[in-house]
Amino acid sequence: MSDEEAATFFQTYIHYFEMHWQPYEDVVPCLQNLSGRRLGVITNGDAKQQRLKLERMGLTDYFDIVIASGDIGYSKPNEAIFHSACEHAGTILSEVIYVGDDVHTDIVPCEALGIKGIWLNRRDEVPAAPVKHTITTLKELFEYL
Repeated sequence: MSDEEAATFFQTYIHYFEMHWQPYEDVVPCLQNLSGRRLGVITNGDAKQQRLKLERMGLTDYFDIVIASGDIGYSKPNEAIFHSACEHAGTILSEVIYVGDDVHTDIVPCEALGIKGIWLNRRDEVPAAPVKHTITTLKELFEYL
């Protein structure tokens, strides 16, 4: 396969991948129940693609802040990305509740910083590191708020 053919194949894949983004069924009801709270996203994904994903899934208006690692030069689990997000939000680490789906890149650095990390463990996996707070669905999140 030539480089040109590979690039065409990849662009076709990305197109179909992006056209099939859908939130989990518990996402919109959870965000609606969190109405009035200041919400943000911290992502290691490509900034442009992550913002497009939020837009296509109809989730953009729920979030006040979107911090992408490519925008600031740090990625999770580097603690600097969490500090940057708090700075952008105008809040302090101890006031934040962070929901993440990866123990090592989301929860471990949060707990090291004094952020209340909640592991969203949709597959009911065994944690790779000790975790204080775990949920398997966003419906369970309200037990921690």
